[in-house]
Amino acid sequence: NTIPDTSGDGITVQGASATVVNNTIESNKKGISVVGSASARIGLTEGGQAGQNTIGDNELEGIQVANGGAVYIFANIVQRNGLGTNRSGVGIYRATGELIGDNTIQGNGGHGVVVTQGALYMSKGDFNINAGPDLITENGYSGIFGWNGASLDIRHLIVTDNSQNGIS
Repeated sequence: NTIPDTSGDGITVQGASATVVNNTIESNKKGISVVGSASARIGLTEGGQAGQNTIGDNELEGIQVANGGAVYIFANIVQRNGLGTNRSGVGIYRATGELIGDNTIQGNGGHGVVVTQGALYMSKGDFNINAGPDLITENGYSGIFGWNGASLDIRHLIVTDNSQNGIS
């Protein structure tokens, strides 16, 4: 699917579950929003294979997970989101996110990944996937930023050339 130029989110998953694979999602308010106790596999097929999404040039976050939502994120390109608004490539707010690997999060206006009152797990080994590292680079603020009660379990990644800190 190609999902461009909406005044709202490219894809919203609210109070449900979804598998989101093989999409180009660009120039929307947010790229993908997972909210209200929803869950999603973003870039991860039901068979545990990569189904890369390209999520870019959205006004706010490329991927937002909020208010009890949970996501698995695998093998996506999340780039150039939040350039005019200083928003992050991936925003996790009062929710849980797992970056399995092989994601590229680059050139976003704010942090590459921000976690507020939520949890971020990276490369935990779920799904028996032998994934490469996540690359978080060239973002407007820090590569990964956790605050206000965030829990971070971070491993197997490359964080380079972000404007502020690598991990804060």
